[in-house]
Amino acid sequence: MLTPAPAASGSSFARGHCDGSFAIQRNRTEQCSLSELGINYWQFVLHLFVWTAAEDHRPWPLNFTYQLVRNVLAACVGDGAQLDTEKGHALVIYDARNPAFHSGGLADAQWWAAVRALRYPRLLRRVSWQRIAAHLDQFRDLDWLTGALGDKYGIRCGDPVRVENSTQSSRLLFKGGRRGADAAEGHC
Repeated sequence: MLTPAPAASGSSFARGHCDGSFAIQRNRTEQCSLSELGINYWQFVLHLFVWTAAEDHRPWPLNFTYQLVRNVLAACVGDGAQLDTEKGHALVIYDARNPAFHSGGLADAQWWAAVRALRYPRLLRRVSWQRIAAHLDQFRDLDWLTGALGDKYGIRCGDPVRVENSTQSSRLLFKGGRRGADAAEGHC
């Protein structure tokens, strides 16, 4: 889910005349190559994020957070291109063993860059597979599912003390807390 924007040397950048910045380039009339192609992310991005289109950006604010921004847009822009911040939120589910999601990792940095730029930070949430497994572990009728997560992916969880601490940290995470949540989040 968390993927960087296409590389500046990729074919889509060459085709869209983009050097990775938000500025009029070459023969474009728009600051964003996507807008030039009729993809109107900025129509909604300006309402959801603190970025402005009144100035050029070098580098492009979406470069580092592209997929997260797209996920928020998918959650908040409905039929008829109507923006509704009450409609839902984007949820990222990740494997807590992946170092990219640890504090200071690439995915963690992308995450916090997007959350800090959101006008409504509640629109973007994350949870680890380990925390999901820990929650499901309390329901005996779901043993088949938690067993399959363990057998296929090595995700085994069930320590109620850490689950409780992780849940408590989760509340802090979505109210703006960070480091405590990072330490406990998803590590059962």
